[in-house]
Amino acid sequence: MPSSDDFSTPVYGIGPKLPVPACDFCSRPGAIVYFATTEFLIELPTYTWASGDRFYACPTCRTLVDAGDWPGLIDYAHLGARGARVVEGFRDHHTPGAVAFEPGTDPEQNR
Repeated sequence: MPSSDDFSTPVYGIGPKLPVPACDFCSRPGAIVYFATTEFLIELPTYTWASGDRFYACPTCRTLVDAGDWPGLIDYAHLGARGARVVEGFRDHHTPGAVAFEPGTDPEQNR
């Protein structure tokens, strides 16, 4: 998996939308929960990245978030410095407690 510091790598949220959410941390399909967040901005060298109000997580990333294991999450998801900044923003702006949804469903539908 390419590092999030590779600017040739597509930016999360751009491109075709999957029918069910992928994990916002590791990009693997099969998110099972989301965490509500207060939206935040990260200033990057060439643009400002804006979060949404939810971060989706697969089972492994959920476990790491629930444990507050931020270095473990960054390592598991193979995130570089840019991705680590996103995780730090998430850490500082998320509401503890995951919201579960049925596998194979799209919690974004009818939002």
